[in-house]
Amino acid sequence: MTNQNYLLNILEQGIQKRLIEFNSDKTRITYMVKDPYSTSFKNPEELIRAAYFCELVLIYQYPAKRILFEVLTKPHKDRIDILVYKDDELKEPFLIVECKKDGINDTEFKKAVEQAFSYANYKRACYVVVVAGNTIERFNVRDFKSEERKKNIISDIPVKYGESPKYKYYKQEGKDLKIVSREDLIKALKKCHDTIWQGGKRAPTTAFDEVAKLLFCKLKDEKSTTRHSHYQFQIGTNESPKEVFTRIDTIYQTAKQEDEEVFKEDIRLSYEIVFCCLKHLQEIAINSIDLDTKGIAFEKFMQDFFKGKMGQFFTPRNVVRFAVDMMQPDSSMRILDPACGSGGFLLNAMDYIRAYAEENYGDMLEIYNHWHDFAKNRLFGIEINDQIARVCKMNMILHDDGHTNVISTDSLKEFKYFQNKKFNRDSFDLLLTNPPFGARVEGSEKEYLQKYALGKNKNKIRESQKTEILFIERCVEFLKPETGKMAIVLPDGILNNSSLKYVRDFILETCQVLAVVSLPQIAFLHYGAGVKSSILFARKKGKNEKFRNYPIFMAIAEHVGYDATGRETPKKNDLPEILNQYKQFEQTNSLMVSSDQANKIFFMNREKIQGRMDPHYYKTEFLKNSLKVGNIPNKRLGELIIFSRETWNQKDFFTNKFPYIEINGIDVKTGDIKKISEVDISDAPKRAKMIVRENDIILSTTDPSRGAISLIDERFDGFIASTGFAVIRKIENEVNRKYLFYALRFESTLKQFEQRSSGGVYPAITKNELQKVLVPLPPKEIQIRIVALMDRVYALKKENEVKAIQAVEKAKKEVEVLLFSPETQN
Repeated sequence: MTNQNYLLNILEQGIQKRLIEFNSDKTRITYMVKDPYSTSFKNPEELIRAAYFCELVLIYQYPAKRILFEVLTKPHKDRIDILVYKDDELKEPFLIVECKKDGINDTEFKKAVEQAFSYANYKRACYVVVVAGNTIERFNVRDFKSEERKKNIISDIPVKYGESPKYKYYKQEGKDLKIVSREDLIKALKKCHDTIWQGGKRAPTTAFDEVAKLLFCKLKDEKSTTRHSHYQFQIGTNESPKEVFTRIDTIYQTAKQEDEEVFKEDIRLSYEIVFCCLKHLQEIAINSIDLDTKGIAFEKFMQDFFKGKMGQFFTPRNVVRFAVDMMQPDSSMRILDPACGSGGFLLNAMDYIRAYAEENYGDMLEIYNHWHDFAKNRLFGIEINDQIARVCKMNMILHDDGHTNVISTDSLKEFKYFQNKKFNRDSFDLLLTNPPFGARVEGSEKEYLQKYALGKNKNKIRESQKTEILFIERCVEFLKPETGKMAIVLPDGILNNSSLKYVRDFILETCQVLAVVSLPQIAFLHYGAGVKSSILFARKKGKNEKFRNYPIFMAIAEHVGYDATGRETPKKNDLPEILNQYKQFEQTNSLMVSSDQANKIFFMNREKIQGRMDPHYYKTEFLKNSLKVGNIPNKRLGELIIFSRETWNQKDFFTNKFPYIEINGIDVKTGDIKKISEVDISDAPKRAKMIVRENDIILSTTDPSRGAISLIDERFDGFIASTGFAVIRKIENEVNRKYLFYALRFESTLKQFEQRSSGGVYPAITKNELQKVLVPLPPKEIQIRIVALMDRVYALKKENEVKAIQAVEKAKKEVEVLLFSPETQN
């Protein structure tokens, strides 16, 4: 039963026993005590108070007729939330309860404790309870000095005016720990983190490490405690922070010796902080919470403070689950993530096997052994960051195993230096990973660079290489020949950048590409990564295998179930349908897609792969467009023009300011230059370099399909343009210059620009790709007729615009006259 369910359940019992009553819409509650008390139920503190009142009567057996609410205290004129008396005449105060809403910080909680003590001292009560959701503290006020706040802490209040028990929580029915909701578990973990972090005295990641150590102890204690025994991970009556710390540290040291790979350092917290953390965690039955709930809770807790700090170590759950489902792991496979981060891929593989066992086996022990043996013996992870490796192990321990084969080392080092011999070449059935992007391996720092085929340029060793490129080769090396498969997240540049064709050639030579699924730009944005990415699915080539032509499944996911902020959008998720179509494709080598899906889910034969491997390039609409242009007379743009390389020297051209043409200064509807910026030479941006001349054609290479293309006339001769433009100056005689200007703005040409662009938020086209664009090339006389037609249309458009502006100005004057006429004023 989750904590929320527990609260609702205890309230329901209270209603049945006529301890509390609600109005029809449950906005007001009435406590049926000696003097019935009614108040609003909208305040979140009231839920806490109502539940604890019901506990006092139903569990601790205090008569409702001896309880009062909102008891006035004369010195401060404050009111006590709940006051339990020892006698029917209500003259002997026994217990004071101060209730606060869940989620308050340590400082606020301490303030509530002091407030409760002031009431208890004034009323001469015996006991004090301060409760704020899962955080609760109880004190013996009667037998200690009024200033005491440590030695007088008790494990629980007495039942029916008896004595406080030594411990509250036992592994037995009626005294066991609470099973809480995902939200409550996240709150408890966050409270611990904030307690340890202390507003910045420790780094957030260091604080997380310490939370993980305590969580480790908590899990070990829950598992090792025998039936009917009390748990060690709790605060006992009259125990000092040092005594509690010593007991927790004993658990930790024992567990650390048994499992040296998880934590190697001691607990680095004071007695008081550990003591405080136990207040947040001690009543929660973490092991008894279902795996999905605590897995998601731990993941959410990690995200909340790792985001922006170590976001690169996390892959969104929807993307991970999709990749695992595409690969359909089974329990016989040895599965590896060589850049495992927090363990998302490994855990989802484990969940996949667990779901299979639950669906196909009836005996609970058989189900458990099936997935547990898989997790223990078949799951492997490598993480270079030692701290994140511990996060991964902790995450897997929460999921009830699989952590023993997670190691912290550099996945790219030579195999002979792997101390754990389970990580061998040609030994894994399935590899699931999202390798780090953007970093470079320098040959001067890592000698192993020269051992990689992708670490060389022909026979020459490269000075450096991108990490994600080396990971591709290492992943292939890890896989079993012929049968080994992988799902790897890659930046789109690897799939479409012309300078990285050698990487794509390596992939196509060493692997059968099974599928490529393009992810939207926002896929990793809420983790602090904005690189446009795709998932490559491939099978490693057999030693003597020769590939024939084969179909490659391709898909474009525009939505993945969450937005750029990470907020879930379950109705916008293309991944389930892509998965369904892939399963259909696997079985039949064909697809059953609707007309509106055909542009997002399709397949391409290997022999038709033209250098690029990104699905965007092979969209059906683009291929149809290329076929349409290819069926009429045409030439590649590179055969018709030469790009200008003329740049300017600031000293030789302008003295103070210079006229600057930027991309946003072009009217994309007409090609006219609508805006010229006057820029101080001292403030000249680095991209202000290109000199344009009369009759040049300038074409924006950023988002080129918008059509920011202009023909320079004499007014702009010698102006400076952004390097975001490609400047066309020399043109072959077979094409009319103005026709080329219009032809570059044809829809069929703009579609080619879009097809050949690459990148995410601001897709761009290289000059090399521009030169490959097919330009329709009718005879010269037809070109001239097209120019005349287009000139006429644009002239008419401008004429109509002038008339429209004149009409608007005339209307404004008429409105002015009408507004201020004598008739209107009367």
